[in-house]
Amino acid sequence: AAGRAIFGGNAAEGAQGPASRAVDKARARMNDPVAKADRERQRQQKEADAKAARDAASAKAKADKDAAEAKKRQDEAAKKAAAIDEKMAGKQEDIDKIQAEKAAALGGKSNETLRANDIRSSEGMAQFLALATGREDPAIEENRKTNMKLEEIRKELRALQQEKVDILGAAA
Repeated sequence: AAGRAIFGGNAAEGAQGPASRAVDKARARMNDPVAKADRERQRQQKEADAKAARDAASAKAKADKDAAEAKKRQDEAAKKAAAIDEKMAGKQEDIDKIQAEKAAALGGKSNETLRANDIRSSEGMAQFLALATGREDPAIEENRKTNMKLEEIRKELRALQQEKVDILGAAA
């Protein structure tokens, strides 16, 4: 009887009372809209944090990859520019060599002109007949060929300069 008085019912009901009330409170908390919203907010926050961490790692990996590719392109551009500089130096040497040969041929004292213009010599007579028949002096043709070769080299130099500008522009 004393047990009933304390728990407000029979002894079996009294023993189940506190456990039953705890279960009821837990159910009430589970069904409480505020508690549900709080749990949902916590779940969403965890997902957002995980997504932010994945996105940050992905962005860092992409930035590292882009930086490596940019460095690679810059190195390739520098190598191409160096190769072009080397080619240009070689072409400039060709121009200098041809001009030096022309200067040596034209700058020195020569008596060939005198012999060629002397109508009494066989060379002079051949040149006179060539001029009389309308043929050009072979030296003029040789000079044209040399000038054409120089112009070709200059065109190649201009093309190399343009390629160098394109390469350097691409790397920037």
